[in-house]
Amino acid sequence: MQVLAFNGSPRKKWNTATLLGKALAGAASQGAATELIHLYDLRFTGCISCFKCKTIGGKSYGRCAVKDDLRPLLKRVEAADALILGSPIYFGTVSGEMRSFKDYTKVLVTRFDQEHKAKRRQEVFSQDCRQAFDLGARLVRQG
Repeated sequence: MQVLAFNGSPRKKWNTATLLGKALAGAASQGAATELIHLYDLRFTGCISCFKCKTIGGKSYGRCAVKDDLRPLLKRVEAADALILGSPIYFGTVSGEMRSFKDYTKVLVTRFDQEHKAKRRQEVFSQDCRQAFDLGARLVRQG
């Protein structure tokens, strides 16, 4: 069994990396081959929305066409039996490197329902836009 862990922290020896190391040690104790990958060591930007991965019949259909450090890594992810994602929480969410890495739009993933996603966007995005508008107005009123 192959287990890959991804450190979304810029720090290679702090809490997130330590926790990932412990998880990998647990996997190794059960016979798994393990590897810790530090996302901040890689050069990548996340999905650029080129849609080459989604162009049916295209030469990159089903895989990312961008030539960056993730390209060879995505093949290893596909072959792995388990993935562990670790990230510190910055401003209420995972790090930017982790967000770029786990953006599922970068590859063809059929388990996500595109119709549901489009419907949710249609129903919820207008509310999000209203909240953003209200936030901007509040900033100026309170400013």
